[in-house]
Amino acid sequence: MIFTTGNLKSSHPFSFEIFVGGEAAVDDSNSGKWCVASPTASDDQLQANIDFACGKVDCSIIRSGGACFEPNTIQNRASAAMNLYYQQTYQADTSCDFNGSGNIVRTDPSYDDCKFKCN
Repeated sequence: MIFTTGNLKSSHPFSFEIFVGGEAAVDDSNSGKWCVASPTASDDQLQANIDFACGKVDCSIIRSGGACFEPNTIQNRASAAMNLYYQQTYQADTSCDFNGSGNIVRTDPSYDDCKFKCN
């Protein structure tokens, strides 16, 4: 599946592939994995994800002046926070569940100066 969450910046569309169950048809042993917010998650769920993740990791990148603060959307901030937590837990698949509102992607969601960490 490919989802497009809209335009994070006017010149940078934010698209990613989501792998849901089963085996990947490609050898992804050298690929990165990131955790991002589901485009269908509610704002309340995404805020809960931010609160949880930022209680466990340093979320300064999504605060005012941080590299991932702009665009200042709940979807963007949640994706950055959720990925920080996911990477800290060594990419454990269950660490990206967030009550069904997280997705593991294999396309780097980084943009401009906002670099999504990947272990």
